[in-house]
Amino acid sequence: MVNKSKLLIVFILLAFVCGCGAMGVDGDLKSWGEMGSKEKATFLMSVYNKQYDAYMQLYAKEDRTEADNQFLRDKKSALEAVYPYIDTYAQFAESGTIPPAAVEQAAIEAVGKLLNM
Repeated sequence: MVNKSKLLIVFILLAFVCGCGAMGVDGDLKSWGEMGSKEKATFLMSVYNKQYDAYMQLYAKEDRTEADNQFLRDKKSALEAVYPYIDTYAQFAESGTIPPAAVEQAAIEAVGKLLNM
């Protein structure tokens, strides 16, 4: 009896998770060109935040090697360098103006360098 009830609970939870995962997803992802400037700014900031979170996870490790410490120093420099580009782009987007192509390109290149570390 206990095994059947556990199996039923697992099945219900699995169905719930699958249903929630599919809800609101229509399979149409926008390309960069189809995104508005606010969507692009959100995307760029999301990439930055994920990179920052990864940095903080490694930073929190107690058993870091010297190679880890060097990577953290390099990553910190890259995070500090990329943020002004993303922030400038976001300020244009939030003000309702389309960011100049040079600002957009600079933000994309900076994020690209961050991702290629």
